[in-house]
Amino acid sequence: MSYFRKMLHLTLLLAGMAVSTHATAQPNQEELLLDVFRGVLGGRAAAVQAPTPQDELFKEVVERGSCKQTRDSGTFCEYKVGKKLWLSIRDVGGREEAIVFQHSDWDEDYYAVLHGGCIAVVPGALNQRKFANYDGVYISPKNGRLFRALAECQSARR
Repeated sequence: MSYFRKMLHLTLLLAGMAVSTHATAQPNQEELLLDVFRGVLGGRAAAVQAPTPQDELFKEVVERGSCKQTRDSGTFCEYKVGKKLWLSIRDVGGREEAIVFQHSDWDEDYYAVLHGGCIAVVPGALNQRKFANYDGVYISPKNGRLFRALAECQSARR
């Protein structure tokens, strides 16, 4: 029995469900077991699902952002997202913190705005259908870290 089937069996037993552990299960039974597994775990089965546009944006901002310590202006963070969005934070968390939007255009794939004390990277006109009601990822100018929700970013500013 594979590791996956053992874990699935254990999960189903803990949930009070009986399941066959016969090693020659038909391919359709595997799919059925996976569907039951997803039902038992509910929203926790996200690792099995494809990444959402929100996940992809978060990953892109993480991968295309960088922070470094400079001699004259403290920590300097720079983020380049999508085709043209480019912003930076000078003296992150310092007394002379400065946020610079080198290029941010609502008509592009992404743009950035200052929202609630955090920088929101949001889908632009070219991505409105892809993101539907999603409002972006947030960068804290106090520490340069990324957050999925505004409230998390705001509480991290303190």
